[in-house]
Amino acid sequence: MKKKSTSRVDLDWYLIPISNIKKIALIVLSVIIGIGIIYLVFLHFQSPKTKAQGILKEADKKVEEIAQLQNFNLYKGVYVDLKDKLQNAQKLFLEKKYLEVIQISSEVLEEALRTIGTAKERTVRGIEEILDLEGKVQVQRKDQGTWQDAKPRMSLYPGDFVKTYSNGSVRITTRNNCIIVLPPNSLHEVAEPIVTKAGETIEKITMKVGSADIATQNQKAQVVTLQANTELDKFTSAYVVTGEEKGEIQVARGVARATVGDEIIELGSLQKLELDKEKGAQKYNILPSPKHIEPVLNKAFLYNPHLKIRIAWENLEGAVSYVIQISPTSFFLEPNEDKRTKNFVFIQGAEPGDYYWRVRAIDELGNSSPWSLATKFRILTGSEMEKLDKIPPFLEVKADVPLGNQCIVKGKTEPGAIIIIEGETITPNVDGTFTTTVSLKFVGENIINVQAVDPAGNEANKRLRVVVRE
Repeated sequence: MKKKSTSRVDLDWYLIPISNIKKIALIVLSVIIGIGIIYLVFLHFQSPKTKAQGILKEADKKVEEIAQLQNFNLYKGVYVDLKDKLQNAQKLFLEKKYLEVIQISSEVLEEALRTIGTAKERTVRGIEEILDLEGKVQVQRKDQGTWQDAKPRMSLYPGDFVKTYSNGSVRITTRNNCIIVLPPNSLHEVAEPIVTKAGETIEKITMKVGSADIATQNQKAQVVTLQANTELDKFTSAYVVTGEEKGEIQVARGVARATVGDEIIELGSLQKLELDKEKGAQKYNILPSPKHIEPVLNKAFLYNPHLKIRIAWENLEGAVSYVIQISPTSFFLEPNEDKRTKNFVFIQGAEPGDYYWRVRAIDELGNSSPWSLATKFRILTGSEMEKLDKIPPFLEVKADVPLGNQCIVKGKTEPGAIIIIEGETITPNVDGTFTTTVSLKFVGENIINVQAVDPAGNEANKRLRVVVRE
């Protein structure tokens, strides 16, 4: 009987000192650096013609990579513009203007690389992102028939849908910090931003059903509804409503241009456009949001069963009534609502917790102003109140000499505090400094009330005396 043969592999192990490994690595690194230096020297001593030819070819290659992007439609205008520049560079090359070719091609190459990088980043991060939400909100991904529950920090991509139910609301931010708030019963489609030939990016916000509060920052936005395409300028706040029969565009601040059929209608601050399938478009002026008087932001009240809190706001000329809402959340999903002719209300019997309030004015035609920004106050138990910081924030403030009826107010408060000047809330810089412009109402003496409120609700107040000369 034959024995099974066995095979054996003998391994020889060698120990190499760490110092030798370091020497080898240093030699390899030196070789790589040497090659790089030689390449750079080679480029430096190339003839202008060779340089121009090389960079022109590289720029054209990168521009063609833009055409292969998944979201090419977003960058088509940039692609066409860069191709035009390269055609011009090729003409200059034939004319032997090599230095101009190098300059143009270098700029094109830089722009193409930046565009490709931005496009890839967008693909990974999404076009929009959910900041926060309350209640039932769902998302449907592009080309999928199922809905999933929305979550904070969820990325949204072109073709996705966001739906709020009767008990849901969501706050969304775009890549360029435009804020979109969807109230209940709204449907929003995520869309690619528009990039103009000049390279300007314009947010595209598509509303299928319902309404949205939209605030642009340093870029414009195009809002698409069933009734109109509306362009919002930079730093514009607007409220849009869309439905089968009627729609509405309300501008609280900034400028908007609504395209309705063949007509372009411009809206300024505090103007509203009603869109009716039968009556057409009608434009109205609306009242401003009433300024809040009390309680100030983060004001803390000590709870007791008989606690009575006064909520007051500015009494607006032209207002025949006001609607006030108080809610335990900033989304105001199920608020306590009251309509009254006076500019204040008392609430009693509220339990400990956080509360938010806002108000809007109604004129004699029944048109409503935009909602005021929500102000938060708190009702605390005795133990919670004892933990609060009770030291008012410091406040330094001064007013410059007025120019006409405008005056610049500058100052500083403790970091984290907010500033209220004549009812307008201002968020200071990280270091507590702030600068704003105040409109003066009278010729002669004007009093400007400035208030600082820290996160614990402590207040510091100062009054500035400013004189407007005739």
